[in-house]
This record gives sequence, structure tokens and C-alpha cells, in this order.
Amino acid sequence: MEALIAYETFLDQDKEEFSRCVRLLLNQTFILETKFNKNKNMMENTKEYYFIDKHFMLFEQYFFMMGYELERYDKEGILYLKTNGRQIVHLKEDITKMLLIIKLLYEEKIRSITLDSTVYISFFEIKQKVDVFKLFDKALSPNALSNIFKELSKYQLIEYIIQGSDEGKIIVYPSIRYILINKDITEILSRWKGEEANEDIKESPIS
Repeated sequence: MEALIAYETFLDQDKEEFSRCVRLLLNQTFILETKFNKNKNMMENTKEYYFIDKHFMLFEQYFFMMGYELERYDKEGILYLKTNGRQIVHLKEDITKMLLIIKLLYEEKIRSITLDSTVYISFFEIKQKVDVFKLFDKALSPNALSNIFKELSKYQLIEYIIQGSDEGKIIVYPSIRYILINKDITEILSRWKGEEANEDIKESPIS
């Protein structure tokens, strides 16, 4: 393949960056054009996204030979990796429940955003939604909540900014729209309320 042959012309540093980006995609599924930099307290572009975008055909063909599909959404600045048409994100049930809550809040907020497309959600808003749907058998401890947010951050779905209180918040990335697609979030949450997760949820692209 022409793109793979072009790899041989890479400098050593480019080959190292290629390998690093491959590992990132395999580990976190999504790579975003812009992310929140906690040290600078601001959104900024990511060099990984631009490197992959520049050599997209090479990455696409490389992953194709491994049985994966690499897809790109230029408008939202998202690269994501699938296999057999399915997401390769694996989440436990409690994390899936929290993901549904966050996605519902995201969809509510994104409709009212005009200029700055960054979506912030407070811990207080999340706890309010959790209380409404009563998805959890018992209240989540701060440590359990922290672990859930860290897992969702790993897959580039959210950014966990402030820890430990109702004043804390997360940034929700547009990649969350590609998790549990083609499902009515409100209906899923309503069916799940007080019940065991249905098989169709367990077999969803994030399970």
C-alpha cells in the first residue's frame, strides 16, 4: 500500500511519534483536536491529532490490516477507533450508568450553547440527575465518583477538573456523542430505573 510504503521515508522521530499515536488510539479509543490543559487552565490543540490527521491514510491502512477502523470527524475534531463496527470502550455497569447521566446533561446543555462550545457540568447537576433516576443502589462515595470520572477521562469522554465537592465540575467532550448512539437516553434511563440493566444495554457498543 502506497501510504505504508511512505512510512519508510519517515525520520526516526516521526516513526516514534507514529508508534506513540498508535498506542494512544488503542488505549483510549478517541483522540481529540482540542483538550483542556489543567496546568494552563485552558483548552488547547493536541499535537497527536494533527500528526494523525496529516498522515491519516497511513494510520487508516495500518489499523485496517489489524482489523480496526479509524474514523475522523473534522467538524468536531474527533478521531476514533472501532473494530467490527463497534466501539472498543469497555465500562463497568456503574460507570455506564454515570455515562448515561452525563450524556443526558450534555445533550441538554449543547442545545443552548452558541459561541463557546465547551460544555461544563457541575457535580451538583450530576447528583441532581442521579437522584431523579435513582440508578444506584446507594449513594456514591467521593472516592467511587472520582474513580468513575477518571475512567471516563481515560477514554477522552470528559475532563475531571476539580475534585471533592459540589462545586467541582467536569468538561464533557463531543466524543461522548459517539457512545451509545442510536438510543434514546431518557428511555434507557427510565427503563433502568430501579431495575436490572436490560440485555440490549449490556450488549451496547460500550459494553
